[in-house]
Amino acid sequence: MTTKRWVITGGSGFIGSALLRRLAEEDLSLLNLVHRKRSGIPGVEEREWPEDREDLARLIQGSQGVVHLAAVLGGKSTSPDTFDRANIGLTERILEASQDAGIQRFIFISSCGVYGSLPPESHPVDESTVPAPLDFYEVSKSRAEARVAASSLPWAIVRPGWVYGPGDLRTLKLFRKIARGPFFVTGNARVRQSPVYIDDLVDGLLRLMTAETFPQGMTIHLAGEKPVPAKEICRTIAKALGRRRPLSFPLFPLRMAAAVGECLLGPLSVQPPLTRSQLAFFTRNKPLSIEKANRLLGYTPSVPFEEGIRRTVADYRSRGWL
Repeated sequence: MTTKRWVITGGSGFIGSALLRRLAEEDLSLLNLVHRKRSGIPGVEEREWPEDREDLARLIQGSQGVVHLAAVLGGKSTSPDTFDRANIGLTERILEASQDAGIQRFIFISSCGVYGSLPPESHPVDESTVPAPLDFYEVSKSRAEARVAASSLPWAIVRPGWVYGPGDLRTLKLFRKIARGPFFVTGNARVRQSPVYIDDLVDGLLRLMTAETFPQGMTIHLAGEKPVPAKEICRTIAKALGRRRPLSFPLFPLRMAAAVGECLLGPLSVQPPLTRSQLAFFTRNKPLSIEKANRLLGYTPSVPFEEGIRRTVADYRSRGWL
């Protein structure tokens, strides 16, 4: 690496903090740009995002690269404007400052959600697949990708699969629901997700960051060895938890129940027991090919899916979360 300083945004989140911990083991200088919440990782400099473009450019100047992770994932009440300000607006700000600062490696962490839902019979898709986002979050990430691709920076867009692993509060909700039971699975049996264990994702990102030749524009998938049916994901979690296999249930009644719950409880700011976004896990097909990452980066996931789920369950239990 020509310089040993990297700027990370969103380093307080699940993926960002895992990446920072891994980078802290290297001989690197790290700057984490934050909004209020800090990672607290030893050896990492943490600064609030400057409001002024010139101040932001000065802050990141002299760094080899930027990994832009900061984003809003959202919930049932997140407005389109909130997604636009966070996922598009912040991307535009860090892009402009990176151009001003002469950054030579810009890595944008997007989402496989930009594909919306691929046909159920689809083979694992490559990065040439045209995005077709379905909800506000997916649309905002797809538009942010377009901003990155239009910039003059050397850039790479990473579309991770379904990320899971120790310490993840987002997937904890699914584990808890299965642990408490009874848990229902639904949807087409051919709907598949592309799980990626957090350590494997971080390994792929590190390979991209330290590649001898950085792409002048590349989109790449980082996911597990192979797609896994959504129903099988839940059954594997149940097995690791020592719970009964989830029960199959028709999709339509669950969709109706989710819609009714959102309408009744949403105005009261109460989280419904089931939401339509949760059902999307069983209805939106996202099988990703990692052939490109393997060929260009030597990326090969090392943690089998069942092993990753066992490690995650053990971690959740050690923290008293399950």
